[in-house]
Amino acid sequence: MNEPAMLAEQFRWCRQTLDQIQATMDGISFIATGLTDLQVRTAMALPELGEDDYARFALDQIANVQMPNTPLFGTITVKDITDPVQLVEAGRLLQRLHLEATTRGLGFQPISQLNWMADREEARGTTGEFRRRTAALAHGPGTMAIGLRVGHALRPARASARRSLTYVLLPRVGSLHTPLPLR
Repeated sequence: MNEPAMLAEQFRWCRQTLDQIQATMDGISFIATGLTDLQVRTAMALPELGEDDYARFALDQIANVQMPNTPLFGTITVKDITDPVQLVEAGRLLQRLHLEATTRGLGFQPISQLNWMADREEARGTTGEFRRRTAALAHGPGTMAIGLRVGHALRPARASARRSLTYVLLPRVGSLHTPLPLR
């Protein structure tokens, strides 16, 4: 995760102001990171982070807050990581597990960084070290399609920005919130 090009690509998804969140309705924001209300308000009132500060913050949260305080990690594996049907089924299982965890009052988060790195290696035609790591996490035949972490949340989760159903399903021109009229 310390590769400059990858950090720059991830930073493009960082939304640091309410205007950015409302304009894009996607990405990563302080609102949905699990910070306290005071931390969120402070972060959003301060000047925007640069790429280096964002990378330090993100890596610190992962290494020193999230991972050490997670009591349960899991993986969803597939036999063939290149089979879209298996990947869709893995995603459906992930959704069902997430809903079940939520009904039991548990915090649940998909972990996809190893997959990002594996996909990046494949796109570059390099060694495949991260794909080997995801395969090893499967503990048998197949490869990890997605990792997850489960535990008891310290505070209720805030909703993250999402695009409306009409935005996702209908063709559009112009504004993020204005789909084309139906004919």
